[in-house]
Amino acid sequence: MTVYGRALTAIVIALVFGIGSFAIAEEAPWWEPLVCPEINPKASGGSPETARRVELVDLFAELDAVADAYDNFNFDEELPPPLPKETLGPNCEWVEFEGYFKPVRYQNFRGQMLNDVADHYLAGGPIGLSSSHFWVENWGDQSIVSHALHNRRIRIKARVYDQCLAVMQYDRQRKELGFRFGGACHYGENTGMILTDVEVVDVLSQNKVIAQLPDLSDVLGRPAKIAKLTYPPVHDSENEPLQLVEGLPSGASEVVREWMRRIKSGPEAMIRNEQKRGQYFNDRREKQIREYFEHPDGRYGFLNAQPGFALLDPDEVTIKFFATKPFGESRDAQRNWNGFGCIALSPKVNWPVAAIDAEHSISTFACAEIHLWDDEWRNFY
Repeated sequence: MTVYGRALTAIVIALVFGIGSFAIAEEAPWWEPLVCPEINPKASGGSPETARRVELVDLFAELDAVADAYDNFNFDEELPPPLPKETLGPNCEWVEFEGYFKPVRYQNFRGQMLNDVADHYLAGGPIGLSSSHFWVENWGDQSIVSHALHNRRIRIKARVYDQCLAVMQYDRQRKELGFRFGGACHYGENTGMILTDVEVVDVLSQNKVIAQLPDLSDVLGRPAKIAKLTYPPVHDSENEPLQLVEGLPSGASEVVREWMRRIKSGPEAMIRNEQKRGQYFNDRREKQIREYFEHPDGRYGFLNAQPGFALLDPDEVTIKFFATKPFGESRDAQRNWNGFGCIALSPKVNWPVAAIDAEHSISTFACAEIHLWDDEWRNFY
């Protein structure tokens, strides 16, 4: 690689792992020359038409085994040479498999594909080292709305690659370890399993999977006593089952009603409101607000598109509150309390019992996260 080529690659990788990623028209993705073996388009996995049918867990293990050909954590010694092309498969192959989808707005990603619904509820938050998973980098059809696939089992076709291995290959080529902050590979060697140009072949779940029982035995498919042993995850108490909370002060309801008004008013009104407050508003926040309304995965835009939400009057709507602990239970609850104010979008509403549903899912309901601090009720979004 020439000096100019190395400099260009360094710039692209810095952008991918620092502030997101971009594509240069008519040029191959930055990772292709680093991890792609020679693939016959007519062979299995060589094209979308010949996509290789696999199981999610097996594919994850297969890719991980390639990366494990070297000790990627031993940075005290000289980096070994780049892996030879013939050892890099199944990187860059086209594959087809099914899994459970959850949208995640992190960097440039559109969501994660998980093997089972239990991974979603037991791990909490973005799935990391604990479970087999793939990041959905982009949809082949850019009009796809991730929220519509939230909590549903789907069959997909995609091109797959190990982003972390691509970065390691780059480091080996230039014989120097680079520093990266953020991105899928910031958290460990096997967190960067990436799906690109993803096509939704079939939606296998008629409805979104939403937990209804406090012990999650309904979604985990386990007896209540067994489910309680595994949930909530020990490392993530924020995902404890939610309980109905009654008797909250009127300020809690008003902050949820104001949340609804902001969403219905659109981005310009919300931007003006935050400019007036001025405390944390800047160009980055303005861009974020616009994405909430305009991006295909924007929560506000998706919510505004729901007929049930359009018909609701913020001043009249019934609000139900949920939290992991009743209001006033602990000594400092009157000055520090977190919960969710939820509204029904359909008569068939199934209220959430886990914070992971209340925070991310828009189904027959939608929820606003609320917070009380020193007698002031707030909403974060």
